[in-house]
Amino acid sequence: MSSTPAPATVSALLKKAEHYDKDERYMATNDLMEILKKHSARDSIGATTGISTATATLDPATERRICSTVLRLLHDKSNDVQAIAVKTLGVLLTTVKQEQVLEINDSLTDQVLDVTKNDLRDVYAIGLRTLVKTTPQSMGNDVCNRLGKTFLALLFLLFSVRLFLSVPSAIAGVEIIIIIILYTMHSRT
Repeated sequence: MSSTPAPATVSALLKKAEHYDKDERYMATNDLMEILKKHSARDSIGATTGISTATATLDPATERRICSTVLRLLHDKSNDVQAIAVKTLGVLLTTVKQEQVLEINDSLTDQVLDVTKNDLRDVYAIGLRTLVKTTPQSMGNDVCNRLGKTFLALLFLLFSVRLFLSVPSAIAGVEIIIIIILYTMHSRT
């Protein structure tokens, strides 16, 4: 059995994730998440046993396609597809390389801070919270450094009178800020 997901399978799922039918998009995203879980489990077994997992890595082009598809699905008009995309994001963050994690971080931060995206801010905030909670520790410094640059913008957004934030966005924002502070304090000791 091959240790990498078949490129044809991943490509087919990415194509189905663009389908007009929300059920097809949901199932494709769920199947993609399951492939990523298996892939992530193989990588963690290799890391704990010392066995090389060089053959288990996704190629950079596939990683980029998967990341951009999952990020795009956060914008989906179906709440169910958005929810499975956030779950997939949690698995994806433990599977892809740091470069992609940082790109996901930048994209989610931009989306949370975009004042024209009020209707989807909760989804982006939950995605950003998922990123902060599930990013591997080895990437934590870089992710926190990037997020720290937008720390003041997040605070402004949370407490701005002009912008209405729903309770889930506000809670996610405060939680992200607390995690950044704790991680920064811990990494300096």
